Amino acid sequence: MRHPLPWVALAAIALTPPAYATVAPGLLDPDAIHHRLAMPDRNRLADDLVTLRVAARRGDVTRASLLIQALDGTFSPVPMERFASTSKGDSFRVALRPKGELLSYGFWLEDKKGGHFYGADGLSELPGKPFSWTWKDQAVFRTPEWAHGTVFYQIFPERFGNGDRRNDPPHAEAWGGKPRVDNFFGGDLQGVRDHLGYLSQLGVEALYFNPIFESTSNHKYNTTDYLKIDPHFGTEDDFRTLARDAHARGMKIMLDGVFNHTGTNFWAFQEAMKKGPKSPYWHWYTFDGFPVTIDPKPNYRAWWGFSSLPQLNNINPEVRDYLLKVGRYWIGPDMADAWRLDVPNEVPRDYWIRFREAVHDTNPEGLIVGEIWDDASQWLAGDNFDSVMNYRFRSAVLDFVAYEKTDATAFGDALDQIQVDYGDQVEPVLLNLLDSHDTARFLHEAGEDKAKLRLAVLLQMTMPGMPCIYYGDEVGMTGAGDPDCRRCMEWDSRKQDRELLHDYQAMIRLRKEHPALRNGAYERLETSAPRVAAYLRREGKERYLVVVNAGKTPFDVTTLGLKTRQLIYGSLNHQQLAGHQGAVLQLE
Repeated sequence: MRHPLPWVALAAIALTPPAYATVAPGLLDPDAIHHRLAMPDRNRLADDLVTLRVAARRGDVTRASLLIQALDGTFSPVPMERFASTSKGDSFRVALRPKGELLSYGFWLEDKKGGHFYGADGLSELPGKPFSWTWKDQAVFRTPEWAHGTVFYQIFPERFGNGDRRNDPPHAEAWGGKPRVDNFFGGDLQGVRDHLGYLSQLGVEALYFNPIFESTSNHKYNTTDYLKIDPHFGTEDDFRTLARDAHARGMKIMLDGVFNHTGTNFWAFQEAMKKGPKSPYWHWYTFDGFPVTIDPKPNYRAWWGFSSLPQLNNINPEVRDYLLKVGRYWIGPDMADAWRLDVPNEVPRDYWIRFREAVHDTNPEGLIVGEIWDDASQWLAGDNFDSVMNYRFRSAVLDFVAYEKTDATAFGDALDQIQVDYGDQVEPVLLNLLDSHDTARFLHEAGEDKAKLRLAVLLQMTMPGMPCIYYGDEVGMTGAGDPDCRRCMEWDSRKQDRELLHDYQAMIRLRKEHPALRNGAYERLETSAPRVAAYLRREGKERYLVVVNAGKTPFDVTTLGLKTRQLIYGSLNHQQLAGHQGAVLQLE
């Protein structure tokens, strides 16, 4: 329904924005107002659904509305919600179903003195020239529904379980020994299959495997053959059997795609070494001369100079076609459901457009997760990846919980900035990890304080996105950086922290039993305590309050001014939340 404003008659008048000096807080600063004419500020979520965003300096805007211009020049306001606040500013958004193919719009931003129009000519006191968007020209960016909020479990195959000793590498060491960069313990696919029941009881919904293809190392990032399972892990039939069993339990599978570099034993590299420029594979790599030298210094482009990892020439059409074949081959029934892409920022972006098309032609619901450690906006515009490994989430949790370097405001700002940078369809599929094969374990970083680990996991399990557990964290495994973070999984129940395991199970179960905690809207709350973070999760009539006390002083939950119905996780003593404790409460 159109809601006329008192100035609609002046809507067609183009005004020159006034000159602004330094703007006092609480008044709109024109230099701080921001609206990108692309993702994620103009975002097509579905065939007939779009979202629009605008940002301003923190605290300046008291109310924001989207103004939609009709053919007669009048404007209709649509209220916008503030969905994020960072040190940079406040961000507002609105979802709508446009009536025509051309959407003409601006923003009405109110500060403590009144309202202002923000459009194509900037800020003005009265409505001026609107932005124009032929929104149907933007392709719909959908992320796979099955992945929204899914609980992942990362497995380093060589260290998870030895299920078939017949395929052990020569000189495999006794399970549980000290990990080194070059030793083996015999982990394999059968070892994973043997423990699917354990993973089901934990509540896992998807398995993320580090590379499983033929390779000479324990980590398998120096591929010998992309179309062959490493023989020390098993066979392709073994993988298909594992995939079928996992799917029967409702678990998806994500494989690690290492498409930037191979190993020196890779068949194309070996052929190029033997024949030099006469080899049809000579231009699959970037060589500086012939003969090819590996040691002591490679005379070819290698990943970060490591001679064991010759870098593929990813602009070579033959290389691209081969890797697209690999991408398609392992996706499908009785196979994988997703790809995690190793160092994709070191591969030309246009390649990932073709890779996405190839994967989706094979499985439209195939998930693609890129390994990007910082802002991944350019890869999350709908033509490359669906998601990324959310190391930004990990950093925020480490700083707030483990290191105690930041307060709740900085923690909330860091999470809100992630929302600002990415589109709405990306948020539910961000891979929220606390640690991985590339980092020290969270427990190690937290000084072996399991109370801090529990707080971090509660944040994982009650935040939007896909929480990812690194194997063994749930039973108290610790470890410094590589190779110490790649210890053998502890299967001796006497050496496992069973209480911690039960807490993991309870938090995963909490996420599954309450849909709002899985895929509901997220709303950050301010608290009176610098070491206490609080937020709401909402879906339909479900509303939950999550409070995490990362400090030592008890926090009175009633100071948040919310009416609670019941405590569904954690413990309170007369509404006091103890230090290094977390709680989830259902609201009335």
